[in-house]
Amino acid sequence: VVILGSSSFVPFMQLSTNDRRSVIENILDIDIFTSMNIILKGKLLQLKETTRSIVNTLEISKNKIESQENYVNNITSKSNKHTQEIDDTVLKLQKSITDLEDEQTALNEEIKSLTKITDSKNTIKTKIDKLKELETRINSNIKVLSTGIDFYSSNNDCPMCSQPISEELKNTEINKQKDKKLKLESGLVELVTEQENTKEIYKTILTNIDRSIALQLLLGKKEANLESTITQLKDLNTKKIQKIEQDKDIEAEYNKLVSFKNELELIIKEKASINESIIYNESISE
Repeated sequence: VVILGSSSFVPFMQLSTNDRRSVIENILDIDIFTSMNIILKGKLLQLKETTRSIVNTLEISKNKIESQENYVNNITSKSNKHTQEIDDTVLKLQKSITDLEDEQTALNEEIKSLTKITDSKNTIKTKIDKLKELETRINSNIKVLSTGIDFYSSNNDCPMCSQPISEELKNTEINKQKDKKLKLESGLVELVTEQENTKEIYKTILTNIDRSIALQLLLGKKEANLESTITQLKDLNTKKIQKIEQDKDIEAEYNKLVSFKNELELIIKEKASINESIIYNESISE
């Protein structure tokens, strides 16, 4: 039973919607639903505020991931490029070392061959001197013989004892001395030929000595280049070891990227869960 006072009575239908609701809830004792609805709306407001915060966090997380991906891609690209440059340089240096070693071997072989030839320099020089001495002696003997031939051809008497020289003796001596002279002149021709050949050999030896000296200088340069190239290769191998350590930093940055992505997944799941709660609470509040 509900008793309404008549002094301030306002017809029910003239009341506002909220007042009519309040009267009915009081009569039926169901005002608890209004209280629950107020609580639900407060919760919905809190959930939507949380959603807005999560959306901001989500955007921040995506930006972090994008920035980290760009950074990882950049340092990975630079690292790969650096690695390729090192590998290419290593191959070039290894080829240079092989080429230099082959050139050294060829130079050593040529120097060794030239040394065998130049070792006979003193022997050849001695031979040239002996041939020259022999030439002088033969020319001297030829001159003596020519003088003797001229003597017997020009004189009928001996200038020392004034004795006559017979024609038979003159002819015998002239023929004998002419034969000796002819043999000496023939030998002299052979001697001169031998001299010329020996001088050519000696000239070749001197040329080979100059060539050997030049090759030894070139060999010294090749050895210096080889040593320098080997040092460069060692330095590059050291850089490769250092780069392995640097690649660990790249791995750490990649792991950080994975961590960011895992965080993003958790945020997305949390957002989905809150959205479900919002939908559920909105359906109840209706």
